[in-house]
Amino acid sequence: MSVITRRSPLLVLIVVTVAVFGVLRPEFLSIIGFLDIGQQIAVTAVLAFALTAVIIARGIDISVGSTLSVSGVVGAQLLSAGLPAPFAIAACVLTGAAIGALNGVLVGVLGVSPLIATLGTMAFGSGAALALSGASSIAVDEVPMLLAGGSYVGPVPSSVLIAVVLMIGWMLVLGRTLY
Repeated sequence: MSVITRRSPLLVLIVVTVAVFGVLRPEFLSIIGFLDIGQQIAVTAVLAFALTAVIIARGIDISVGSTLSVSGVVGAQLLSAGLPAPFAIAACVLTGAAIGALNGVLVGVLGVSPLIATLGTMAFGSGAALALSGASSIAVDEVPMLLAGGSYVGPVPSSVLIAVVLMIGWMLVLGRTLY
């Protein structure tokens, strides 16, 4: 079965969906509409790139959302405590990496099923985010933290450009390596 034949149902579904939304809301088909959608899905797209590697390795990770949540809370709290933005960003990355390492140890070293391991870290991450934030929002107004999600390069949101660059990089990795 060719690649085109396998992808045809998905392509038809996408075209029909875009057509229906275009008829219901003509502004949906505008450049601004597509950029708005791109900005809304940029973070999800970046997470999906990483999860592709997990799926290719025949694994599963359902802790991604809570890992993102607790990492963001840690960064926001450090900013609120007066630490500079680069330290808060590093703390976000390190928090996510620590939870990922915990998943890796549970699955790779201890032999726990990926579903069970990531279910546990999902619960841990969600609980930690709620406990650390006191179940309330933490305002972030530091410019370096807002640049990736709130700035624009011309009319294009920075988050869309970041997602596109990472997508191209990931396509190159998938197309030119053993993955």
